[in-house]
Amino acid sequence: MKTQITYFETLLAKAGNPDFCTNLIKFRTEIVSVKKSVLNYVNFHHTNKEKRSFVRLHLNSIILIINHLDANIRRSEYVNNMAFIVLLELKDLILNLETETQKWFDYNWYTPFAMQQDLKESFKLSQSDIEKQLKVMKIQPDLIRVALAPIAFFQDRHNPIRFHRYFYLKRYHEYLMNFIRFREFYPNPSLDLTKLMISINLNSDFFQKYLVNYLNRQIESCPDIQNKLHILYTFREYTQELIPNKKSAYNQDKSHIHAYLKELINARIKHFRKVQTSTKHASAESQAAVEIQLKKIKTSLKVSQMGILCRLFVDEKIIDLSNRSDLINLISLGFKSENTAEISRANLRNKVYSTDKKSLLEVKKLLIAMANRIDEYIYTLNYS
Repeated sequence: MKTQITYFETLLAKAGNPDFCTNLIKFRTEIVSVKKSVLNYVNFHHTNKEKRSFVRLHLNSIILIINHLDANIRRSEYVNNMAFIVLLELKDLILNLETETQKWFDYNWYTPFAMQQDLKESFKLSQSDIEKQLKVMKIQPDLIRVALAPIAFFQDRHNPIRFHRYFYLKRYHEYLMNFIRFREFYPNPSLDLTKLMISINLNSDFFQKYLVNYLNRQIESCPDIQNKLHILYTFREYTQELIPNKKSAYNQDKSHIHAYLKELINARIKHFRKVQTSTKHASAESQAAVEIQLKKIKTSLKVSQMGILCRLFVDEKIIDLSNRSDLINLISLGFKSENTAEISRANLRNKVYSTDKKSLLEVKKLLIAMANRIDEYIYTLNYS
């Protein structure tokens, strides 16, 4: 291990000199050796701190050599194929180390310029095709712009990016390509693409803004509060079904998009519940005001007798069955008995189909008396 580190230190000491990396064949041999050395070290019983330090030492050396070798190539000091092969193998070595040593890899270091350029070239070749395929899948235009925004933003960027952003973009690009490749498995492409971007934590400003606008449009399209709440509950179920990748993040300084969306939905649910409660209270107060304005009519009938009369009205089809509740409400609001000023709706409703023989006989006696009274009216009409 000491020999390998010394070799890298010697190369770095010569960086910028004419003889830097002149023995490219030996250099290729050392690349393979370094890869084996790092992987063997992290697989043995060392502490995490030791493993992190070991990976960092080699990663730093590789980054510096890539940058110097790339600069020399761009100055046309190395024009032979071996120089390009070595540079390619060094970049592949970093990709391999990241895959094998993610737990100890330092993602805060800046990505070599050459690797950034490779990623830009890859995006440039596929960006228009991705956009075309997403349109074929009939994904909403504003969602397509949001999906391609990380790629477009990176294309216009000239400053170096850290490894965490580099590897996120690289994998994000792969996710989009796979999404298009297996499009027949997605019944609702726009929704499925949104769920994918939430799962891989595209916690960017443009995606957050899209989610806010999309949610607001869905809510505003609903005619009443109950439907608005139904939409929000449905979205919350979708969110709960997602399994967020906690290690992945477009922006390390922002909260996870899954948590952001959950908070966004819950805040709106809380708001509309409050509005719904206020509306119910206002409706109840309005109803109470109507009840206060009504002057109740006093009756000698008992509640049980009123219930029997209500049942007779329904059974004799004097009123429609669907209006039975309205009749019960009307009687409870408009009448008061000798025993009580307030007639309970629930009590009256129970008496409609649950009564006693005594009350039935009392109502029958009352109806007979009313029938006799009608006979008197008829007699008066005939002989007056």
